[in-house]
Amino acid sequence: LYAKGDLDGAEALHREALEARRETLGDRHPDTLNMISNLGELLRERGDLDGAEPLSREVLEAKRETYGDRHLETLLSIGNYSDLLREKKGDLDAAKRTIGEAPEVARETIGADHITTLVLEAKAARIRIALGEADTNALREVVASMEAALGAEHPQTRKYSCVINDLPAHWQEKGCDCCREGLRTSKTAIGTVEDDGGGEDLDSGGVAVGSSSGTKPQRR
Repeated sequence: LYAKGDLDGAEALHREALEARRETLGDRHPDTLNMISNLGELLRERGDLDGAEPLSREVLEAKRETYGDRHLETLLSIGNYSDLLREKKGDLDAAKRTIGEAPEVARETIGADHITTLVLEAKAARIRIALGEADTNALREVVASMEAALGAEHPQTRKYSCVINDLPAHWQEKGCDCCREGLRTSKTAIGTVEDDGGGEDLDSGGVAVGSSSGTKPQRR
């Protein structure tokens, strides 16, 4: 339904599946967290940031309790939640607190060239630029690293290149055709997925991991 553009139908199915998973598996099961993440991302794409925020926060809290702050699952959720806070009424201070040292932790644990590390750095740069603590060169440096590690045509490289070229439009995630096409390309290439391996985003390197619920990929 999501692929066909039926967001109302997709949301109803997501909610039904989430309720079933909460009842049968519990709130902290990886499959439940996957579905929470997917529902939150669907609401986010629909512009319902108020509805998406508590779901994203719930997943992050569960990941921290289950895996700790330095696990890939948690890092992905930190990136997702900080990005949502940045979008939601420009809550930049909260976004900065949330992302914290996640980029540095990612570099230490999974390497500087890993897609998760690069996307976390890009998200952190956007927050610093919006706060006036850095200029666009901060993001340009990350994009240059993405080009070197991932290639110029990688969806994430294309996305953040577009952000640099049209920052005002992207602060509120209005996006552009380039970004939307990059997201579609990423989804087509990766297929259906839940988060990073039980939870969130696709920043884990473009490999589909997680449940086979037929839900859409997560945001990066």
